[in-house]
Amino acid sequence: MFSNDPLTFSGNGALEVTGNYKHCIANDDITVNGGTIHVTDAHDGLESEGTLVVADGVFALAQEDDGLVDQGTVTINGGTTGRSLIHLYLPPDLFSTG
Repeated sequence: MFSNDPLTFSGNGALEVTGNYKHCIANDDITVNGGTIHVTDAHDGLESEGTLVVADGVFALAQEDDGLVDQGTVTINGGTTGRSLIHLYLPPDLFSTG
């Protein structure tokens, strides 16, 4: 799933996405304010090149590689997952050891 505009997921509904190549849900800016997101068979679950904001929601991610991938800014204020760990990839240049 891709959009040229920012993607925002809200409400109490459910979204089920099955991907066979690369990223299941990809966009520069992704915001999750609620709902249930099921991702299956994708290389990466949610891929953002700009900002990834998770305020609420339930994630069921069964991906082959990373669950949440961001190349920019990540904000996680809530939400739950059916797995004990979601692999979150952040590029090494985002960290400093000053």
